[in-house]
Amino acid sequence: MAKLAYISGVRASEKCAVRLWDLYWELGQWGRLVVQGQEAGGSGRRERQAYLFAEGRKLLWRYIEEIR
Repeated sequence: MAKLAYISGVRASEKCAVRLWDLYWELGQWGRLVVQGQEAGGSGRRERQAYLFAEGRKLLWRYIEEIR
């Protein structure tokens, strides 16, 4: 899962908070996931999108199917 964080640019705390309904596979060979970003000046958490390239999609799919 560390490799997934490296590929997608997701922080460790964001990665831990991802839920299955935050994953979107529909972007052809890419996918995206919606993560909760850090708070900025008391404004609360904001959502941001991180893109999953082909290798990241494979890693995440394997994790969902085999490990989780």
